[in-house]
Amino acid sequence: MLYITFGVILLVAVEGVFVANENYVGCFVHRINDQWALKFFSQNFTKMAPYLCLPNCQVMDQKFFGITKNQCFCGNELHSIEVPRYRCNQRCSGKQETRCGGLNVMSVYKVTGVTIPLVPAPSKGCFFWSPTERVLHKEVKKNFQVMNQKECASSCFKIYRKLFGLANGNRCYCGNQILNGNPMAKRFCNQQCQNAEYGQTCGGPLAIEIFDLVPTES
Repeated sequence: MLYITFGVILLVAVEGVFVANENYVGCFVHRINDQWALKFFSQNFTKMAPYLCLPNCQVMDQKFFGITKNQCFCGNELHSIEVPRYRCNQRCSGKQETRCGGLNVMSVYKVTGVTIPLVPAPSKGCFFWSPTERVLHKEVKKNFQVMNQKECASSCFKIYRKLFGLANGNRCYCGNQILNGNPMAKRFCNQQCQNAEYGQTCGGPLAIEIFDLVPTES
């Protein structure tokens, strides 16, 4: 019962804060050559309104959300063309005074209040590291295709940690405090990050560089 009540309070709060007209981007063709205007399908609602779709796309850290009838989509880029606003003439089933797309068109809005970690992040320094000696509490066990500050910071940000660290060019750690802080000179944290742009460094073979996780709005 507590969770249901909290969910209702959250939706009421979101509805109160979200102003459809101010965040409205426009009316866009929903599908062109088998490509959606927004990349990710989120959810099909029985009763649809913009404030119901918004939280789903906030959690996914996307910049836009779009509605076509009762379907909610999210994305960081618009893969479509804009059409006159009158084309989006479908009344939202959960909020009749707003519009939820139409025939092969989508009402697109900006996602508000998306918080992401600041990159480049403030460095706390370079520290001695080995695979058997933890400097930060948790290692992110993920098959990273690319390793850099952005990838590691995003992983740690999602589990609400205050610090992230990069070691050996391809390892990412998260924590709220430095456990074994044996400082080393910055030159030991000069290993190129795995598959990242040249010049991005991710600690060293025996060193971890630790950074503050600083939230910022995208």
